[in-house]
Amino acid sequence: MRRFAIKLSKSPTIVRCWTGGGLRYSSSAIDRARALHFGSNHAPFPSRLSRRNFATISSATKIPSNSELTSPGEEAFVRERRVTFQRYNVNPYPHFDTSKLETFLHLSDFRERFERKYENGNRDPSIVVTVVGRVTAKRVAGKASMFLDITRDGHRLQVISNSKSYDDAEEHAKWANVLLTGDIIEVTGFPGSTRTNELSIIATRMNLLAPCLRRIPKTQGLEDAELRLRIRPLALLASADLSNNLRLRSRIVSYMRRYFDTEGFLEVETPVLSLKAGGANAKPFVTWNNGLDAEMRMRVAPELYLKQLVVGGLDRVYEIGKCFRNEGIDNTHLPEFTSCEFYEAYADLNKVMTRTEKLLHGLVQEVTGSAEVAADFEDLSSPKINFTPPFRRIHVVDTLSAAIGEPLPLPSESCTESKTLSLLIPILDRHHVALPKPLTLARVYDKLIERFIEHDCFQPTFLVGHPGVMCPLARRDPTLPATTLRFELFVKGFELANAYAELNDPLEQHTRFVAQFAARTTNPGSTSIVEQDEEVAPPDEDFVRALEYGLPPTGGWGLGIDRLVMILTGAKGIRDVVTFAAVRPVLRQQIQQ
Repeated sequence: MRRFAIKLSKSPTIVRCWTGGGLRYSSSAIDRARALHFGSNHAPFPSRLSRRNFATISSATKIPSNSELTSPGEEAFVRERRVTFQRYNVNPYPHFDTSKLETFLHLSDFRERFERKYENGNRDPSIVVTVVGRVTAKRVAGKASMFLDITRDGHRLQVISNSKSYDDAEEHAKWANVLLTGDIIEVTGFPGSTRTNELSIIATRMNLLAPCLRRIPKTQGLEDAELRLRIRPLALLASADLSNNLRLRSRIVSYMRRYFDTEGFLEVETPVLSLKAGGANAKPFVTWNNGLDAEMRMRVAPELYLKQLVVGGLDRVYEIGKCFRNEGIDNTHLPEFTSCEFYEAYADLNKVMTRTEKLLHGLVQEVTGSAEVAADFEDLSSPKINFTPPFRRIHVVDTLSAAIGEPLPLPSESCTESKTLSLLIPILDRHHVALPKPLTLARVYDKLIERFIEHDCFQPTFLVGHPGVMCPLARRDPTLPATTLRFELFVKGFELANAYAELNDPLEQHTRFVAQFAARTTNPGSTSIVEQDEEVAPPDEDFVRALEYGLPPTGGWGLGIDRLVMILTGAKGIRDVVTFAAVRPVLRQQIQQ
């Protein structure tokens, strides 16, 4: 049994509480829950705690309030419902046994089977079926009739209950008084239609499977953005767009799996928790493994593991899974996100581009019915995003040189990285581009791309010809050694995929790892305290050793699935396309002061 303890200070604004599972609650929430479920005379929780297990929330802590969370009105609503259940002798949580039901149909199957078979109020009492769903609307016409809308998995059906068709008139009256919007019910009856030809099930028997003890907004959507994130079940019930996004997301992931499987790729799983974070520049989450007595990291990307599998003879591999980066949160970034990465032996960058165009073009047509997607789903006149190949290509170095009005400074044998950085700083100042922190050459190039190129990438666009210092894992371009064989795919102004012709020379890879790690503590041209780039990982010696066994010429990329779903659903932010998003851990004020 989970241990539970709570201790209150004399001040009502200070709460100290602890559970064995690590969860924290406000005192008012705990007291109400205890009174509601166990009665007001229930013995208090034990309060013997060690000081180190306390979590203190003081009056200075900013706690947002919201009247839609539990309030005295909500508590009264719950009490009234429980009284109603007792008055009509209703078990609100009965055992559900499908073996005792009549023909049990999903709402979609009911529609498929009986759609357009009944018109002008016709009915067929000889066909008896049972359906289940959540009540989304209730309309009572006097004492004799009740109309319910029920939904399940996005499908809707009307329920008609009246004293004439119901087996027991008193039972009909009972459910008319008991059932409310949000309740989950079981309905047995026969198919028919209204005089306006709306397909319905005419109830002969009903049962409550689970009541809704909180009010659900009647209007479509949940305007409170905070509630939408923190109470996800409510958001799903109140906002059809969120559940539709998740359904489309599932179709997108399924298509990607089918594509790679059909193309002969092997789906694999690589470690999510390991001694090293992976192949991308990002700050990892760090934890401690007691079994290994070692510091562990959540992966920021599966890249290095996947390429080691290619070394091992698995020529075509892909993985769809979670990555974790301990960075900021905005409309296109979350600390936990889903990526798809694939690597293919004997594929150059052009082949990877062609595969990318084919995959995305087919996917968009499959899930939307067209190669074009609206940029703004709320504005039908907005421009379309067209995924028809070939995608546009922009050469980074050439475009930046044109934008700044002079050749872009690049490192070379005669120009060190430190000197190149000193040449770039005045250019950023002239064009009013803020210096990045920490100040590194790779981050300066990234700032220039953000300033002069990204905004011009509304349609699917490949950015190619990046400066080599930005891509320590990519091969150099033999025609311009200061750049690498890499592309970034941008759509709607943000990065969707990042691809390399993979570097397979172990000596050069080790040299780049060491140089990159050394550069993270370098701050040329500044007399201020040196800032470390926490996104740069130490050299991965295990990966370098794997390259010594021989990595064939390989190409591949990583693609952000969350961002792809954003584009294809028209979602305003990345948190609208995931099931549960990270939110700031705060306690809400449960009762209005």
